[in-house]
Amino acid sequence: MTRKLSVTAIAGILLVIAASGANAQFKEGFNDVSMRIPQGKDTPEIKAAIWLPGGYDTARRYPLIIYAQPNTEADSGANDLLNEGLPAVLKGGFRPPFDCIVICPRGEAGIPQPGWLSGMIGDAVGQLPIDSTRIYLTGMAEGGYLCFGSQLNLSPDVARKIAAICVVSGNTENLKWTNLDAWAKNRTPLWIIIGQADERRLHQNIALANSLNQQQPGLVRVSMPPAVGPMTALNVYDGTFNDNGPDLWKWFHQFTIAAPAPSPAARQPHTRTPPATKPAARIARAKPTVRKTRILLEARDQQVYCTDVDKAYNPKPGDTLVIPTGLLSALIRGFSGSREKPIVVQPEDSGWIGGYSSYALVITNAKYFKVTGFHLDGRNKSDIDLAIGQQTSDYEVSRCVIRNSVSMGLVAKQDPDSTNPLGSYPAFSIRNVQIHDIAVRNTGTEGFYIGYTFDKKSPLASPLVNVDIHNIDIDSTGWDGLQLSNCQQVSLHDVSIRDYGLKNQDAQRSGLLLGGMVTLRDNLSNVSITQGSGVGLLIFGRGLMRISNVRLRQTGMTPGEHAIYVNDYRDLGYGLPPLQLEMKNIRVDGTAGRALVVENDNKTMLPGLIEHLSYVHAKGIRDDVDKIRE
Repeated sequence: MTRKLSVTAIAGILLVIAASGANAQFKEGFNDVSMRIPQGKDTPEIKAAIWLPGGYDTARRYPLIIYAQPNTEADSGANDLLNEGLPAVLKGGFRPPFDCIVICPRGEAGIPQPGWLSGMIGDAVGQLPIDSTRIYLTGMAEGGYLCFGSQLNLSPDVARKIAAICVVSGNTENLKWTNLDAWAKNRTPLWIIIGQADERRLHQNIALANSLNQQQPGLVRVSMPPAVGPMTALNVYDGTFNDNGPDLWKWFHQFTIAAPAPSPAARQPHTRTPPATKPAARIARAKPTVRKTRILLEARDQQVYCTDVDKAYNPKPGDTLVIPTGLLSALIRGFSGSREKPIVVQPEDSGWIGGYSSYALVITNAKYFKVTGFHLDGRNKSDIDLAIGQQTSDYEVSRCVIRNSVSMGLVAKQDPDSTNPLGSYPAFSIRNVQIHDIAVRNTGTEGFYIGYTFDKKSPLASPLVNVDIHNIDIDSTGWDGLQLSNCQQVSLHDVSIRDYGLKNQDAQRSGLLLGGMVTLRDNLSNVSITQGSGVGLLIFGRGLMRISNVRLRQTGMTPGEHAIYVNDYRDLGYGLPPLQLEMKNIRVDGTAGRALVVENDNKTMLPGLIEHLSYVHAKGIRDDVDKIRE
């Protein structure tokens, strides 16, 4: 039998059910209420929606989650509140993995205030069946002020009541940054989820995470999807989004605080339970496993420069090389993990690296490694933000933000070297490369420069073989957006390229270039190319190329350029088959020239197939081609 909570049972928070009057009872699900919470000499009325789980029972103790809504939902009824974020997924029938009580406050001022928390938590714990060791805060956009402010704008006594905080694209205005030391001392865990394209909030969120992680490494978890929209927020709250770790609910549930002492005299230090090596730490502990070593690399003169990592640090397979942030550059060379246990290369925290004239981060002479989590900012001084080359193989690059390079954003290639017997093909190939979940912004030349491009036969450049590229977002490049050359067995999908070829330099202004000696392993798909001076999709590759679900908007906008241009390219000596093109579901919206041009200058192309090509002219006239086989 479901137990119902009467209004009189929680008169301590002076709740009145807005729609039904003082004799109504709460029900499972959402209840629209008004709350009067003392703030200094005032007792303002604050509207709220309170959610109770199915099978609600006053004999149990429930974790409390306080959700701070965006400004757009301020001072609105419960039905309006339920259209976004956590309330929306609860309304849609989602049930959290653990039973909990959710309070969603909102007020006439528009922005949830940190000052509400003391009275709200005190009375809720006193009058509702709340587990006071599990009080969690989460919020979106303007709601970030309440969440961040719980640690920065309130007394330590209030701050210590919060077990963990998760903020999605949170605002940082009006925070008292001078209290960062107190937050770090409290060790209240924070998960920041912020879109890479969120220029308004990104810098301050990263600065906050950086400051806290410098004092308490690992205190702040940062996730940076390309963008955070309404769907991403829903995925956070329904547990779909996990960023290769625990989802929101698992992440929250691993944190508790110590139960309150029976009296002030007997009060014990604020600690986490269960006990860990450091009793006061609020950082989640991994389950017992084989310990991996974290090696912090030494920085001098704002640079890490190590040409023999094996000799200097002796890393073992599975170890992590940690690079301090706030540096001008880092160069590491000479290390190797194993196929089963790659060496991980990651930043010490979420700060930025870059500003040295030649590069921000360079890795060479390495094998079986993974680069992840870097924020590289050339500050319009570094020629290259990230370069991986010279006898590297079997590596992964993921979850990085790259911006403001003088020339290239990300470079992965090896130039042929006639003086090194192992420096060229066929003696050496760069194998098994994964590049994914990368955002690139504002590069002087190419966004991605993958593979050697010069037309040189002796010695032959080492190709990249078995290359996986996906979840890439490139915006504002002076030259080509994403350039591939001498890459074999490529898998490429889910790529967005915008505002490429800004310098409008001839032969250097394509959106996506499948250059000479490029072959595809499987279907190239889900590619969006928008707004560029040169050809949107430029194809010089070899072998069978299956391409589908590509949309080009305002590409090839310079007179004489086209949306898609295809031409055969002679084999330089790798034994690659002739180009054969199969394209399906291609849409072109606007171009200065033609939607598709195929030239076949060397007369080597094999018969291909084009299906469902849609072309909308600049004047809005639409041509649809159902099938072309030739």
